[in-house]
Amino acid sequence: MARDRKPERIGPEEKLGDIMSWEILFAICKCEHYAEVNIRALRLKCGGDAVLRKHEPKLRCKKCGETGKSGFFVTKMPR
Repeated sequence: MARDRKPERIGPEEKLGDIMSWEILFAICKCEHYAEVNIRALRLKCGGDAVLRKHEPKLRCKKCGETGKSGFFVTKMPR
């Protein structure tokens, strides 16, 4: 995760197109595992108007295997 930058939970109506080029999108699971999300691939699949929180139930953790226990968080890239 980006050094010294605490990720913030995305807003309830935040869209994929709202993520700025200097921000990094993460999925963080309840088991504390996290992974960076490829924003370009997600935009191609879901479109820029996709509300991110609506896609959280589909997230599956690669560590614990649980579905629906992860959320999207965003942080800024290091300078």
